[in-house]
Amino acid sequence: MKVKIEKRFAGLEMDNNCRLTTYLHPRYKGFSSSHIAKLVQGTIAQLCDENYEIASVAVAEDEKPTKKRKRDDSPKGSTSQSTDTSLKGAALALILASSSDEESEKNAKSSIIDMVHEYHIEKRLGNDEDQLKCPGFSKRHNESTIDNADKRDQVRLELMCENRLAERAHCRLTPMRYMTSLQEGAGIQVLKKFYTATIRSLITYSAPTLANLSAQQISTIEVIQNNAMRYMMGAPMWTRICNLQMETNLPPLYSWINVSNTNSITKALLSERRSHTQKRLKEALNKHLDLPIPNSYAGRLLKNIYKCNMASELAKINLDKPCTNYKPLVPWRAHPAKFNTTSLPDSKKACTKIQLHEAAQAAITETNQAEGISYYTDGTVKTSIPATGAEVYSEHFTASWRLSDSCSTLQTELFAIKMALQNSMEKGQGPVNIHTDSLSSVQALQQQKFKENITLVSSVQALLVQHQEQGRPVTIN
Repeated sequence: MKVKIEKRFAGLEMDNNCRLTTYLHPRYKGFSSSHIAKLVQGTIAQLCDENYEIASVAVAEDEKPTKKRKRDDSPKGSTSQSTDTSLKGAALALILASSSDEESEKNAKSSIIDMVHEYHIEKRLGNDEDQLKCPGFSKRHNESTIDNADKRDQVRLELMCENRLAERAHCRLTPMRYMTSLQEGAGIQVLKKFYTATIRSLITYSAPTLANLSAQQISTIEVIQNNAMRYMMGAPMWTRICNLQMETNLPPLYSWINVSNTNSITKALLSERRSHTQKRLKEALNKHLDLPIPNSYAGRLLKNIYKCNMASELAKINLDKPCTNYKPLVPWRAHPAKFNTTSLPDSKKACTKIQLHEAAQAAITETNQAEGISYYTDGTVKTSIPATGAEVYSEHFTASWRLSDSCSTLQTELFAIKMALQNSMEKGQGPVNIHTDSLSSVQALQQQKFKENITLVSSVQALLVQHQEQGRPVTIN
C-alpha cells in the first residue's frame, strides 16, 4: 500500500522548484554549494531546452520541425505549475533575445548557464546585510523592546501557527482525498488511521503553542478535521458536523487540544526535575477559583485544566519520585524476584473460560511451593463509571482498596502487588508466591530504569530486595 501511494502521489512535491527558488532568491546568499549550483544550472538549462524546442517550431512554421515537445504525464500541483510557467517563460524570453537562429543547441545551453550564474551573483545581498532578513519587517521592528514586542510576537506566532498548520494539513489531506476514489477504495478504518497518524498528530504536537490562540482562531483550524471527516464518510457539505463527529468517533479539535495540554501539564507536575513551568503551574492551581485568571501562558493552560475538570485532582498531585528506601538494582546481579509467564493458546479475549481456567490452574500448580504463602492480586478499572480498585486474597488475608478515579489498570495491579508484599513482610514467613493476570505489571517490575509510575515500581522493588535479604524468595506468576 505504501508503494502504491508513493507511486501515485510522486509528483505532488516538486523538489526542483524549491531548489531553483532557493538558489535564485537573494535572501539565501551563500547557502548554495558548488554541487547544488551545478544541479540548479543544469535544471534551468533543461527547462529552457524544452522551451527552445517549442520556440524553434513557432518561429519557423514553414519548415518541418525537427524536434517535438517532450510530454510530461507526471501530476503537478497548482503552485508547482505556476512556478514552472514563470520560470519557463523567463527562460524562453532570454533565449529568444540572446540566441540567434544559427546558434546551435549546445551553445544555447552554455549561454543559459552563464546567464543564470551572472543573475545569481548580481542579485546577491551585500556583506553588511542580514542573509535571512524578512523584507516585511523593518530594522526598527526587530530592535523593539520586550515590553512592546510581547503582543506583536503573540499575534505573529498565532498567524504563523495557523498558516503553517493549514499548509501542512492541506498537503496531507490531498492524498486522503485520492484514497477515497474508486480506484483505491480505502475504507473508513484506513482513512481514520491515516488521519490520526498524519494530520491530527500535527495538532497534538503543536497543542502547547495552540493554547495561545483564541476560540475564533481555533474554529478556523476545526476546518481541517471537518474536511477530513467529510472525506471519510463521503458526506455532502450540508451534513451537520455533530453527526460526522458521532459517526467517526472523533472529538472536536478544541477539546483535543485541552486534553493534550492537560496530559502535558500532568507530566510536568509529576516530573522530579524542578522547572519554572512547574512552579508557575502550581501557583496557578493553588489560587482561589473566584480570583481572575491572569492572561499569561500559565493562565491559558489553567483554562484548559478547568475545561477538563481536572483542577482539583492536579492540585493534590505529588512528585513521582523513588521511595526513600529504594536502591537502584545493580545490572550485573540477578533480579531479587523470579518471574513466570504463562502462554495462552490465543489472545485473552478470544480464549474461553475453560481455557483460561485450565491455563491458570496449571501455572498455579507449577509455581506454588509447599511451605510458601500464595497471594492472588487483581486491579479493576470501570470505564462506565469512574471507579478503580485493587484487591488481594490469600488463606489468611483478604482486603480491597478504593483508589483514585484517574488510576490506570497498570497502577491498580502494581498497588495490589505492593500490598501483598507488605502483608508478607508483617506476618508471613517462608517463600512468597504472587499470582496476577497483568503482563504489563510483570514487565514494569523487570525494568532497571523506569520513567513512569516511579513511586509504585520503586516501592515494589524495594520490598522485593527486603525479602531477598531475609532469605525469602519471591515468585511473581
